[in-house]
Amino acid sequence: MNPEKIQRTWIKKPKEDTEWLQIKEFQIQLVDNFYYRNAKTFLEVFPKYKNDVYNLIHKSFDDLSPVHGTENKKHYRKISTKEINKALRNRLMEIPDIHLEVSFMDGYFQDNDKAKGFDFAYYDEELNAKKIHDYCFGHRSVNDGDTHWRNFVTKQQKKNYLSNQVFEDNYFDNFEPNDESTPTVVGEIQLANWALGYYDLFKVLHLDNLTGIDLLIYITPTGNLEKLLSSNIVTYEKMKKTIETYSSVLKVPIWLVGIDIEEVSSTQ
Repeated sequence: MNPEKIQRTWIKKPKEDTEWLQIKEFQIQLVDNFYYRNAKTFLEVFPKYKNDVYNLIHKSFDDLSPVHGTENKKHYRKISTKEINKALRNRLMEIPDIHLEVSFMDGYFQDNDKAKGFDFAYYDEELNAKKIHDYCFGHRSVNDGDTHWRNFVTKQQKKNYLSNQVFEDNYFDNFEPNDESTPTVVGEIQLANWALGYYDLFKVLHLDNLTGIDLLIYITPTGNLEKLLSSNIVTYEKMKKTIETYSSVLKVPIWLVGIDIEEVSSTQ
């Protein structure tokens, strides 16, 4: 994944580029797909995940600010990567059954308040609670298991995604995983430095070895949006080449998504 230079449209007089600076709303769309391994078949069987991504992206964005960036003393139209990340994460919170900033530790998934692990994930919530319960009270339980469990219960009851039954004494004594349990799907929205693409794939390989992953959803910029962001970032085409290059070790199905922004023509 080499850091190739972006083919930008340069703006000679940024202060006079009012057409760009006065934009109040942007339209972002999913414009490209790459299905690795059986990702396409998986999404046909479980269309919810594809629908969620479409609903996340195909919206008007009125929380992005058009500005001008500078590169080699030349000016170009720019949108802050930080702003797009924030805007997309705000919309992620509206999706039912999704978990944000998810890490995997001690045999179970954990949702975090700050950036850590994967940007988002879907997992079997009840089975995950069972794994946490085993970590706290099982044959190899930790010394502070009772405290650890109470903290988990307090945190998750606030989010209200598990029934109160789960937290009752002896609920897990005869618990059996449901054959129709939720698949394990993890996702990344990656608009930052190209080297993070390798790091993301390493995280996936590591997690797949620990627990197994049914699908990785990887969202990257392409087209006009790519030109509006900083140089040397992860892009759709770079990530596609990287996945194909390391196909011998990547066993996880991947849905690579390229998102773009509606073009505003430059008159300069």
